[in-house]
Amino acid sequence: MQKVLSFEQFLSECKSSRVVSIVHEVFAGGESPVSLFDKLAKTKPGSFLLESADQGVWSRFSFIGVDVRGRLVQEQGADMCWHSVDGATALPANSTEKLSLDGLTALQQVQAAWLTEAKNSDVPLLSGLVGHIGWDVVSDLESISLKSDPENPIPRISFSMFKSLVVVDHQLATLLFVSNVFIEGQSEEALRANYEDALDAIRNMQSIVVSNSHAYLADIDLEQDIFFNSNQSESEFLAGIEQAKMHVVRGDVFQVVLSQRFQTEVGVDALEHDQDF
Repeated sequence: MQKVLSFEQFLSECKSSRVVSIVHEVFAGGESPVSLFDKLAKTKPGSFLLESADQGVWSRFSFIGVDVRGRLVQEQGADMCWHSVDGATALPANSTEKLSLDGLTALQQVQAAWLTEAKNSDVPLLSGLVGHIGWDVVSDLESISLKSDPENPIPRISFSMFKSLVVVDHQLATLLFVSNVFIEGQSEEALRANYEDALDAIRNMQSIVVSNSHAYLADIDLEQDIFFNSNQSESEFLAGIEQAKMHVVRGDVFQVVLSQRFQTEVGVDALEHDQDF
């Protein structure tokens, strides 16, 4: 069982690390990764749930990002921006470097600025950035002209830098409550306050997890008709297929993936589901 760093150990880590992870490990109860996300993070912007499976068997770790330090976001047709509710900066406060307005360059800057050598831990993710890079970022790498979709304004790039997360170790049946401290040239007094804040964050997460929760049972009418709206008609979609065939024959492309978007209104929570649906 992993022990929490003492303040003296924490100070020693601060000398060689940009990010120091305070970890408290406990034996897991009956909580699933989805129930942990539901309790801790589902209403928080930038939070995340990462799970993976190998041939139907859950892999060793699941990750629930709880509290975000800030977010790197590049909207369609805009420069890269940093958003933080508590005034934290994308790059260390004691750095003279300015965050690039270019999306991929900014990601590289942030990753390099906070790069910390991995400690002796089996856990592959304790701190860092989690998010997505959209397919249209290819236009930053290749000379390709792309059209943006004003009706579906998904950011080109969106990454969260997280402060707190919970790691589910399925192999050892443990939960790891993690709170990260970002080292920016603080005084020892300030680092002590940061250390205590991290311990408070861990205690808060743990108290929420052990609190009682009400089971939700949803009645789903599988006989009800569901109506979807498409972003194109059947004739438009078929015409696109014929045009794609023409470009393949001409040698313009060797592979084309055509799709259309279907939308419908729902009135349920995103985590609600029925196993037989």
